[in-house]
Amino acid sequence: MTVIQVISQSVLWILVLALVVGFVTLPRANNPKRRLALQNYGLPVQDYFPYLDTRTVDGKYEWIKDNRFGRSTIVLFTSAGCKACNGLYPIISHYASSKNIDILLFIDGTLEEVHQKITTNNIQLSVFKMSEDLQSLAKVTFYPFAYYVSADGIIFGKGGVQTPEDLDLLLDEATYLESRLSPAS
Repeated sequence: MTVIQVISQSVLWILVLALVVGFVTLPRANNPKRRLALQNYGLPVQDYFPYLDTRTVDGKYEWIKDNRFGRSTIVLFTSAGCKACNGLYPIISHYASSKNIDILLFIDGTLEEVHQKITTNNIQLSVFKMSEDLQSLAKVTFYPFAYYVSADGIIFGKGGVQTPEDLDLLLDEATYLESRLSPAS
């Protein structure tokens, strides 16, 4: 082998090794960011969340007045018979207090099933029994499903949530969108 062949083969191997190292160590630019499931369902983002005239299961009346919540809120829709929802009930109260956000919980089921979920999981939130009218008005077709609603009553995020990580993703996406699109910004 001549000197030129040795040099060209060495350069070729150095390039191959550099490409291999580059593909292994560099982050992938085409790796899409994780998004919430079911974002194509429900009410449109940037619409006002509908006024719902209802009471909590313990009889307290606390709900939207003139499309305003007072502070940002997650409105979470679940079902007593939903297996995916069962993972949220034990952590939801702690999640709300640790993230300093209000969560309004709607549970689809009989009043007895709703009370059982509250007591079994020590839920310390405003809990509402879901009705067909509420389900239709909020356009909820899958459980568990959540909306992030701004203090002004505007929807800035929505999607299927099954874990605390999904709730974090909802908060991150919605607060980012709210900061970019709210009338005050």
